[in-house]
Amino acid sequence: MLACTSLPFLIEMNSHFPLTQVLVPSFLQGIWTIFPYMVAAATALYLYIRSRYTPKT
Repeated sequence: MLACTSLPFLIEMNSHFPLTQVLVPSFLQGIWTIFPYMVAAATALYLYIRSRYTPKT
C-alpha cells in the first residue's frame, strides 16, 4: 500500500473507515490545545486560595 496518509485517500481506499480515526486525533488535539489554559487556571486558583488562607504576619 502506498504511504499516502491523506484522509480522502484513506476513505476512498477503505469504505468502512472507522470514525474513531477521525474523531480521536481531533479530540487529542483539542485537549492538547486547552491543556496550557487549564494549567494556568489551576495555578492561578491555587495561588489565590493559598494567599487568601495563609496567616498574615
